[in-house]
Amino acid sequence: MDDRLWRQHLQATFPASCRGHDVDGIDLTTLDADAAGCLKTYFDLGRAVTVGHVAILGRCYHDLGIVHRRLTGDARVYFHRLEQVAGTVLEVLSSTGFEA
Repeated sequence: MDDRLWRQHLQATFPASCRGHDVDGIDLTTLDADAAGCLKTYFDLGRAVTVGHVAILGRCYHDLGIVHRRLTGDARVYFHRLEQVAGTVLEVLSSTGFEA
């Protein structure tokens, strides 16, 4: 799997306009931290993830799909990229037989 988008995401700054805000009851700071934590585990620890990581990442992927469509500008780009990375990782895990 090409981790180019993940490296790009790591270089990005969390949008200041998103701090302390939520979209449809989804706290943007928590969503970012949860998704990034699971993805960091996946990429940094040799793709070693637990069932718990996959469950959290699945929830985050769902929420990212809601959130990025309601945002604009840099915030939309930031959360859409995170959604893409999460979706790709979940797809890879699914294709290798990992099930939550």
